[in-house]
Amino acid sequence: MISCSGENVSNANNSDENSDLSNLLDIANKEISKLAESSAEKDGLIDRITQELSSTNKSIDILNNSLEALKLQYNDLNNKNLNLSNEIEKLLEEKLLLEMSIKNLRTQYEASTIEKSVEGNNSKNIQKQEKPKDPKIPTPVPSGLNK
Repeated sequence: MISCSGENVSNANNSDENSDLSNLLDIANKEISKLAESSAEKDGLIDRITQELSSTNKSIDILNNSLEALKLQYNDLNNKNLNLSNEIEKLLEEKLLLEMSIKNLRTQYEASTIEKSVEGNNSKNIQKQEKPKDPKIPTPVPSGLNK
């Protein structure tokens, strides 16, 4: 009997142990499944982040190219501005020279006009002096009438 009861106890322990192991394996399998799902979700998340980073890098490259193009445009416009500033400076100098020339021409014109006017007045004066004056002959007063 002892041997029988020992076998029974041993079988009962084995079945309990098998049941416990089976439960532990089920729990472990469930945990592994959960971890696999979580890992798959994280892999998906990593893929989305990688795609977003790639897209962001492409956008940054496009922005860098645009920035370079804007820098070139700025440099061109700045050079044009400097050239225009130089042209404006030259035009202002030319304007000043023209104003001075006009002033000199006016002065010369006014001087020649004054000279002509003076010469005209002098010739009129000379002509007036050269004209014979009408002699006013005094009319004789008859001498017999006064007495």
